[in-house]
Amino acid sequence: SGYFFHYGSCYKFGGSPGSSICSDTTDTAGKSICSSCKSSFIKSPGASASATSCLACYGLDGTLFCERCRINILTGQDETDSTIKPTLCTQCQIGYVPVDGRCLSTYSAAAALAGCFDSKGNGLCTICSSGYMLFYGSCYSVNGPIAQAICATENQIYVNGRVLCKKCAQPGHYPFNGICTAEGSSGTDGHTCSDGSCTGCSSKQTTDNTPEFFLFYGGCYDVTYPLGESICSAVTGSDCTTCNTTEGLSVITITGTGSQPSKCLACWDEQATGWLTVEDAPSVQMIPQKLYVLSAQTLQYLVEDNTCPQALPPTTPEGCAVQGCQACSKDSATTCDTCFSPLILKEDKTKCLGNCLALGLGYYNNSGTCARCMDNCNLCEDGESCSQCTEGYYLETSDADPPQSTCKICTAGCSACNDGTGSSCTACAAGYYLTATTKGQPGQCVKCDANGNGYTGIQHCVTCFGVMKDGTTTVVCEKCEDGYLKENDGNTVTCKEPAPECTVDLCALCITGDSSRCEHCVTGAYLCLQTASCTKDCATCGASMYADEDLGECQPCDIANCQVCATGLKCDSCTADSVPVSPDVYHTACLGCDDTAGMNGWTGLAGCKTCELTDKGGGSVNCLDPGYYRKGGLGAGGTAAIVIVVLLVLAVAGFLVWWFVFRKRGRSSRRGGASYTSLMKGESYDYRQSLI
Repeated sequence: SGYFFHYGSCYKFGGSPGSSICSDTTDTAGKSICSSCKSSFIKSPGASASATSCLACYGLDGTLFCERCRINILTGQDETDSTIKPTLCTQCQIGYVPVDGRCLSTYSAAAALAGCFDSKGNGLCTICSSGYMLFYGSCYSVNGPIAQAICATENQIYVNGRVLCKKCAQPGHYPFNGICTAEGSSGTDGHTCSDGSCTGCSSKQTTDNTPEFFLFYGGCYDVTYPLGESICSAVTGSDCTTCNTTEGLSVITITGTGSQPSKCLACWDEQATGWLTVEDAPSVQMIPQKLYVLSAQTLQYLVEDNTCPQALPPTTPEGCAVQGCQACSKDSATTCDTCFSPLILKEDKTKCLGNCLALGLGYYNNSGTCARCMDNCNLCEDGESCSQCTEGYYLETSDADPPQSTCKICTAGCSACNDGTGSSCTACAAGYYLTATTKGQPGQCVKCDANGNGYTGIQHCVTCFGVMKDGTTTVVCEKCEDGYLKENDGNTVTCKEPAPECTVDLCALCITGDSSRCEHCVTGAYLCLQTASCTKDCATCGASMYADEDLGECQPCDIANCQVCATGLKCDSCTADSVPVSPDVYHTACLGCDDTAGMNGWTGLAGCKTCELTDKGGGSVNCLDPGYYRKGGLGAGGTAAIVIVVLLVLAVAGFLVWWFVFRKRGRSSRRGGASYTSLMKGESYDYRQSLI
């Protein structure tokens, strides 16, 4: 509860990062399903508490560079086809356009063949070529499975270079300006439509009080829209009575006879009857009953060739390996002689391109082939004149007729300039700053470490810019030379040489100016002050040293005569010439064997090197050096030895008593047949003999 499923993880409603996927702040339905997905995601039809709610428009379920998408209309038709992704892209990132549901480079051959026109540069198509159908911002190949699921071939017509639909296959979609559009979308109000097509259009009027919409092949068209305007020039009721032939003869006017009204029909419509009027034709001809063959041949003969658009996307010939190539070289499958229109052939004939900019800056379309512009030119329309120069050059226009523009180099340090003079720079190259005297005006480019025109350079700076504010000029450093560090004192930025690299093991910071001596060690290591080195075991730093966790240093023990310190006030073991004189587990005092002043009730002996405490709990220590005798009580070792001897003697005596007493009783019993002899009956017993 309170979470939704997303690609194998559970995300909280209203929490991060779930809020970047789902717009729901709470699970209002209580089903653990996101009901409203954010941009770049689309609600999955199979969403559940254990299935992803929002499908990503990019990645495995979508396509790279996709910003917005919709559910693929083929989803569920063939579960075994792994190539069918669950989403179709409808809007791509800038620089890409959607073709057949995936994002392609704007300059690619496939995008150019599809005729995708991104009128606003926002990553979606508004127009497609004759072999493609527009649907939700993407161009689809008319003979592809997706286009067939949008509008079947028998319901497709070709008018003025566009593929239009007469009857839409998707539920709730109808032809609006020839494009299958969802009912209720903008501009669809007032039309009478059902079962994928329309029978009547809105009576809305234009500003000229003439009908705005007309019915054309099962769809409603807007005369104020470019396509509608290119088809019809006169509307009566909701019928187009006069075709607009200024765009060519993809549509023709059938002049009505008697009660039959005039109609505007597609040029190869097989159902045309009546009078056929052809602009610019040798004469007005009477067409019998049906147009049929005449529509495809006679009309083409009467007007310019290729008036009717190509019905299908162009297909590269079999055996040709160059995409978009209309005719490969006879000698090589990777060399193209001619590309399909509007593609442009690369200069080496190895590629067909949608735009010469696909090769980068500095190319132009030279009669169907991409050729290089003149030297140092980024943009040009031909090889004779330039419209934009590369960085560090400026345009110089000649007085010739027509005028020619060539690229000339700016002065050193200028990345953009107005002319070749030193003070005409408008932008500087890396390593220079602009010394303009007035904001927004050109000036001179000076190296970052040099002074110029009231600006003070910064030594060892390699990337900088000049700032002028309230009459004050300043150079701001963005990057220092390798091996130097930026330092900001609050007013100015300078480049300082860093301290030499520290060479001490386990050292976090060396002493300033000395890379062989440490000031602070890394965590887990301790500073040995005597050597300015780092160690993990303070015993290596010297006798009686311990690790001070707070200081991160090895400190001397505060307990006299301590060999190994636990802390400053606790000793693990005393030196060989001293003994612990405290009852603690951690010794807090060590008495020197020769310490006659004493401590804690104990005193040492003059000249003694090795000693021990006695069992008296105080007094003089027992010296274990040769030449000393015990006094003042036994030492702890002596006492222990005596106790052991006494115990051994008692044990032996007890065993002998048992052996002789019980052994003799056993013999007496066997002689007299009695079980035992009582000493209480006056019988005497010789203990001395018994012991013997």
